[in-house]
Amino acid sequence: MVTVGMLDRVHPKKNLKAYPFAAVARLEGIEFFYFTPKDVDLKAKKIMGKFYENGGWIKKQTPFPDVIYNANSSADTEEEKIIIEALRSLVPFTSYPVGNKIKVFDMLSKSAAFSSYLPDTKEAKSVRSAIDFINDKKRAILKPRNGRKGEGIIYVSCIEDKYEVIQDNEKKLLSKKEFISLLKKVIHKPYLVQQFITSRTKLGNVVTAKLE
Repeated sequence: MVTVGMLDRVHPKKNLKAYPFAAVARLEGIEFFYFTPKDVDLKAKKIMGKFYENGGWIKKQTPFPDVIYNANSSADTEEEKIIIEALRSLVPFTSYPVGNKIKVFDMLSKSAAFSSYLPDTKEAKSVRSAIDFINDKKRAILKPRNGRKGEGIIYVSCIEDKYEVIQDNEKKLLSKKEFISLLKKVIHKPYLVQQFITSRTKLGNVVTAKLE
């Protein structure tokens, strides 16, 4: 039986892809398990994987899989870095990290094929710079520079002298003072601010993202 391991850094309950992957794998006759770098024993070539069984994630020791779905292989420690690099040399990975959002944006902006399609994007180095950008563009998105899977994203629209904010699936209309207070809580971490654009299909239909 083919085995697939999903590598990430959080518990599978916090990964929206973990359960669907486990369900589809079972239907296809594939053994699927979930694990983090801390679950790997390089010497024994074993992993303490989490298997979805009877409605929950059960820990079981298992050999290295045939392939690893790389959901997130970032390393917090030198030991974890060694483990991940060792796994890469032993087991095929499905994907590789290309850097944070600013690095990806910089790479795309240097490409003649993609640069003209990129929305204006800047690092939110201060509350003032973020507000100036948002006031200029009228609609913007605040994103964690190192975020993933939509975590921490804030949608902002200027409505007269107020700011309509969508955060954590909740819509709020804030005064400038309230919005500044929100920004102070958010951008103490590396954030970028990006012009919000309306995406359309070739037929002119608006593509919208469902907030869940």
